[in-house]
Amino acid sequence: MSRELEPAVPEAVRRCLEDEPERQVGLTILVLSELEAGWPHLAMVSVGELVVAADGRLALALWPTSTCAANLNRTGRATLAVVADGLAFSLRCRVDDELGITTGEDPPMRGFVLRVSAATEDAAPYADLLSGVTYRLHDAQSTLARWRRTRAALAAGVKPEFLDSGSGSGDAKRRPDPTNGTER
Repeated sequence: MSRELEPAVPEAVRRCLEDEPERQVGLTILVLSELEAGWPHLAMVSVGELVVAADGRLALALWPTSTCAANLNRTGRATLAVVADGLAFSLRCRVDDELGITTGEDPPMRGFVLRVSAATEDAAPYADLLSGVTYRLHDAQSTLARWRRTRAALAAGVKPEFLDSGSGSGDAKRRPDPTNGTER
């Protein structure tokens, strides 16, 4: 049964993203974007590439030449899906800004500040959701070190107006909406 939530990062998702990365190894966040042909594109990220920037906003790191990064740049939209605390969450997001993030990786990651414009929580009354997509790291030590650098770069790269956890009044710079020429 689905339930609409406030357009912000739900508390259960926030707790996962703000937790220490080694405690959330295996948690996969699905990122759905739209291909030029109109079909959905699915990418998978971890807590190493997604941080909470402020109420209703997230900072996401992607490989610079990835299909997902190109889609976000073109459409300015993505849906994030994750299972947390036995519930499925879907966050419809708009890109507010792009971040230049430096982590020492080659190539450097590409960052996006996302504003949650709608959130949904989903559960079935007849079953418990135990997990979503999960994974096992091949080299946990080097991956966790890279995640820490990426998370720090994302947090450092978010402009001050995005870090203000106030009302989210929209004072931040808005990107033009390519679909109709308005601002988002």
